[in-house]
Amino acid sequence: MVVGTQQAELDTALLCHCAGLPFAFAIEHVLRASYLPAVQPLPETPEYLIGITRFAGESVPLVDLAGRLTLSGGATRYTIDTPVVWCQAGARRAGFVVDRIERVSRGRSRPQHLDTHVKGATTPFLAIINAHDSDSDWLLLDPERLLAFDMGQSVSELQIDPVAIRRALRQLELTP
Repeated sequence: MVVGTQQAELDTALLCHCAGLPFAFAIEHVLRASYLPAVQPLPETPEYLIGITRFAGESVPLVDLAGRLTLSGGATRYTIDTPVVWCQAGARRAGFVVDRIERVSRGRSRPQHLDTHVKGATTPFLAIINAHDSDSDWLLLDPERLLAFDMGQSVSELQIDPVAIRRALRQLELTP
């Protein structure tokens, strides 16, 4: 996937919802989608880190995506029906708890400058994807930034403004 040019690329992504926002993971970073496994909580870790679990024979962190993005309205109670998207970027892996997994879809991605809707200096988005099968826009997440966390940090550095993001998505719908 080429991001940073003005030409839209055709991409395949796993579409999901979290804290009322539409997110997408590029399929090349998705290992699997499943339900919540058994989790071992860890003391003195960030709130968004649910714990450690086994995935493909190794210990992998399980992360609440809403918490990682400092969004309210995400999953507050985890059950065996809680969906998890397992991702990898480089050598790092993690499972991300989301509210709902929609489907795998192809769409056109286009870079968008969403930095103004991010409270910190680091944006967790690569682009916007317009899914062909629903004609709606999804925020394409940057798995490298999502996975670049220190288990000792107390607060996530990825802070987005959900009101501004929703406003930007509505404006995109109005733009041909």
